[in-house]
Amino acid sequence: MKKSISTLFILIFFILNLQKTFPQWVYTNGPYGGTVQSIAAAGNYIFIGTQGGGLYISTNNGANWVRSTNGLTATNIFSVIVNGSNIFAGAYGGVFLSTNNGQSWTAMNSGLTSNQVNALAASGSNVFAGTPNGVFYSSNNGANWSAANNGITSNFIQALSINGNYVFAGTFGGGVFVTTNNGTNWNSANNGIGSPYVYCFTLSGGNIFTGASGTGGGVYISTNNGSSWTLVSNGITNTNILSMSSFGTNIFTGTSTGVFLSTNNGAQWNPVNNGLPNSNVLSLLAGSSNVCAG
Repeated sequence: MKKSISTLFILIFFILNLQKTFPQWVYTNGPYGGTVQSIAAAGNYIFIGTQGGGLYISTNNGANWVRSTNGLTATNIFSVIVNGSNIFAGAYGGVFLSTNNGQSWTAMNSGLTSNQVNALAASGSNVFAGTPNGVFYSSNNGANWSAANNGITSNFIQALSINGNYVFAGTFGGGVFVTTNNGTNWNSANNGIGSPYVYCFTLSGGNIFTGASGTGGGVYISTNNGSSWTLVSNGITNTNILSMSSFGTNIFTGTSTGVFLSTNNGAQWNPVNNGLPNSNVLSLLAGSSNVCAG
C-alpha cells in the first residue's frame, strides 16, 4: 500500500499557468524530513498530514508552517478532509475533528473499533472512515460510528469518495465498491478495472476517476457512477497510481515516477515534473492557480 513507500517527501508547489509558461515545481518552506500522506485546504488554510510528524498548517502558501497539536495526540496522519467548517483528520489513533481550522482537535472515536483510519469522505453530516477493518459510517459528523461493510469482500480500505448519492470505496485486493444507501449495502464496481489494488479517486465534470496499481494498474474513468470503467492512461509511463486531484478540466495524478496532467478527461496525459525533486507522489491537491504535491 502507498503508506509503506519509505522515501523522503517534501511538500512542494506547482505554479500552474499552462497557457503562458512551462509548469515549474518549487519547494515550500518546509516542513522537512517526513512523508506527506494527505493534503487539504480550506480558504487560506492548507493542512498536511505526515507520517510520524503529525499535522501542519500554513496560511501563506507554505511560506510558514505550524504544527497543530492541541488535542491531536496522533502523529501518523493518513487523511485530511474539509467539510464545510469541519476539518477531519484520519490517523493511527482514530478520527479527530476541528471546527476552528486546526487550532484545536477533538477525538471522535465512539463506536470506531479500528484505530487506523486510512481514508475519509464526508457530505453534509454524513462521514465515512476507511480502515484496515472496513468502512465505518457516522450520520452526525463523527460523534458516533457504526460498521458499514455489508457486501465488501476486501476490508482494507485505502480510498473513499462521494459523488452525490454514490459513495465509493477503494480497497487493497478487492478493487472498487459502491453504495447508494450510506453503507447499508455495498456492491462490487470493478467492470473494466484491471487491478484490485485501488489507491485513490477524484471527480471531474460529473465523472469519477480512480487510480489502481500493479498489473492492470493505471487511471480509469467511469461516466456512470461505477457501472463500468475505461482505462485512460495514454501517456502515463507508470502503472503505480498513488494519488489524484482535479480542478476544473485539469486532472493530476501522482505516481511512483512523478506527476502527470490531463486536460481532456484522461484521453492524453503529459508528465509535469520540471523541478520536482522526488518522483514518489503520495498526495496531491489542485487549486485554481497552485497545485500542491507531497
